Amino acid sequence: MVVLTECMADGFEQIGFKLLGKDNLVKLLHNGNKMLSEIGNSVIICLLHNVCSPRYVEMLQKEMGATKSPLVHIKMAQYLYLILTLYPLDVLNRVGS
Repeated sequence: MVVLTECMADGFEQIGFKLLGKDNLVKLLHNGNKMLSEIGNSVIICLLHNVCSPRYVEMLQKEMGATKSPLVHIKMAQYLYLILTLYPLDVLNRVGS
């Protein structure tokens, strides 16, 4: 997955959007198995590093509001911080519009 996101970069946006959904990678964060949870976390971080999309910001905000797990809230906050530090300002301005 890492190589795929690095090679395709922004061309991976649509696939990444489907993978990031609550029934896929985000669901792994809720998993009690720490190994599966960490794999999901690593893939999400790789996705955010290599693909720049305002749709990811909206999806993560929505998931953060929907979950009650404090551990998932911590991960989501880390993802949003990562987005704020990596994404260009023009991409962040398009969030919600």
